[in-house]
Amino acid sequence: MFFLVQVDRYNLARYLLILLLAVAPLGCGGTGHFSLMIIELLIAAAFLAFWLANLSRQPKIHASRLDLFLFLFLVMVFISFARAPAKHDALAGLLLILGCLAVYYLTLFNFSRSAIRGPAIVLILSACLQGVVGLFQSRLLGIEQATGTFSNPSFYASFLVAIFPLALGEFLISRSNPLWYLVNTLILVGILVSRSLAGALILVLISLFLICFFRQKKLFVGFLLLAAALAIGPNSVREKLFPPEEAKLYARTRISIVKSALAMIRDHWPMGVGLGQYRYLSTAYSFPVEGALARYAKVGACAHNEYLQLGAEIGLFGLGLVLLAIVWFFFDAAAQIKIQRFLSPVNKRSQVLILAAILAALLYALVDFSLHVPANALLLATLAALFRTLDERPAKGSLCFISRNLYQAPIALILLGYTMASVRPFVGYYFFRKVKPEQKTAQNINFLKKAVAVDPLCAGYHSALAWAYLSKYGESRNIIWLLKGVHQAETAEKLNPNDYQFPRTLGDGYYNLYCSVLKDSSYLIYASEEYLKAVRLAPYDYRLYSRLSSIAYLQGRLSQALWYMSKAVWLEPNYLKGRYQLASIKKKLGDRTGAAKEYEKIRQISDQHLEDKVTSEYEAELIDFDYSWLDFDSMDKEAI
Repeated sequence: MFFLVQVDRYNLARYLLILLLAVAPLGCGGTGHFSLMIIELLIAAAFLAFWLANLSRQPKIHASRLDLFLFLFLVMVFISFARAPAKHDALAGLLLILGCLAVYYLTLFNFSRSAIRGPAIVLILSACLQGVVGLFQSRLLGIEQATGTFSNPSFYASFLVAIFPLALGEFLISRSNPLWYLVNTLILVGILVSRSLAGALILVLISLFLICFFRQKKLFVGFLLLAAALAIGPNSVREKLFPPEEAKLYARTRISIVKSALAMIRDHWPMGVGLGQYRYLSTAYSFPVEGALARYAKVGACAHNEYLQLGAEIGLFGLGLVLLAIVWFFFDAAAQIKIQRFLSPVNKRSQVLILAAILAALLYALVDFSLHVPANALLLATLAALFRTLDERPAKGSLCFISRNLYQAPIALILLGYTMASVRPFVGYYFFRKVKPEQKTAQNINFLKKAVAVDPLCAGYHSALAWAYLSKYGESRNIIWLLKGVHQAETAEKLNPNDYQFPRTLGDGYYNLYCSVLKDSSYLIYASEEYLKAVRLAPYDYRLYSRLSSIAYLQGRLSQALWYMSKAVWLEPNYLKGRYQLASIKKKLGDRTGAAKEYEKIRQISDQHLEDKVTSEYEAELIDFDYSWLDFDSMDKEAI
């Protein structure tokens, strides 16, 4: 409290923003629910501090065409949010975008040209800490690709690459200070131990640009040699685009993911599929991985390209707006830097460094979805605001951000809503994480009911509660639990009709209702309808066709059961249980030769994958089949 008393109220928001920059990369780089809540609450606190400190004055900034672009983009985002069927998932994206815009304008209003070095140093120190963590992970823990405090090595590399130009600039300006040698070394080491080739290539390009700007010939030759070594040596980017035949299991090429994203944009080009909905519709645009144990085991839930994903989610109009804003920003930046040589050479140098950092972040967004991570998105917003702070051109107009009479009540309501929207998902997720597979079903149900009560718009919580009820039915055979599970599955499907898992869960509920004491054939019809809904959303999921085959078999439609099971086996050729069921159907239809071939195929596949390392439950489900009891000799004789 003493610290708050001593702080000038006009600088309180500035200190909160610096604190935000320091903590944003911590806790999985802002990707965890708890760390994300802390970030969002800090933004709300900084906004409140700024508002209270400025009620007696009206701070202004120079108006820019970029403000118009941002306003139009925000309108498109709200339209996309309103159209998104899964509001819970769309809300996370909306809060992140609103938080980035808040940080952008708060930075503009709170940092002057003489004070921007403060947040720059905080960012550099944060990157140094990440470099130390990455080195520790690589050398002492033996982690192949260091992640720092992030959840993914690519997110980690993109954060370091965007900050490195600031550190390199300080090094080139103050080469006599040995501290900057250590700082740059730590950041470089962090990028190298992440083993991100895209990060290394962008690092080289940005470094060459800055070295040329500062006229450092020796450093230029050194980085040029490094770039040549990266191009000639083992190239993981080339392997990702065109993987060898012996590609690892679950390999997915970037080319196939790009094709999926482009197909989605083609089908939904005007307004997109809705904010945060890409991962649900991506199951309908998947491509198989030929030769793998499980061909469709993993779907590209993200486009691995921020611009493609943005085009898929908010449409080509929104994407065009973003690209236009980026182009205008760089043209305007060139004009600012050009005029700075007459006004302030020091500011010109600072603008070049910040612009290089912004360019690094935007380039990395071409090869990954790094801006989905709050720490990286907030970093880009801060860099853009710091760059704009250095604009010394005469203002044609100004933006007034606060006014006691006009904005007091709306800003209070916005802050309250933003805070509640940030806290509620965290509390729901807290109870959801309490659920453990080894616990009794009753305990899991209790936690899930609390998660649903706190966050009733999350379809995933309703679906998890439905599965818990179905498990409870399996233990007690009390049909009440089964009916409760069906009700929760129906709610989940209504909340998010784009996720194929929810109609699949509901179909399982109806199927279990038929298999229970009710034995009402109408439940088989309901289950079949739900599975068909799921097939339209996920046409490559072999399990859906297997379920449909089982229903057709119970209904006596053997030809249709044969077609569905043949489809399941065609999608996943190593699905041994499906092949056995396919053999049974063929045998019942009188095709004994076809049945014998399926039995023989089961033996061949089992022998082929006997030594394979199963890496997921999905793979285990395919080949977990005991064929030792099958008498293949008698099968062959029977076929003859």
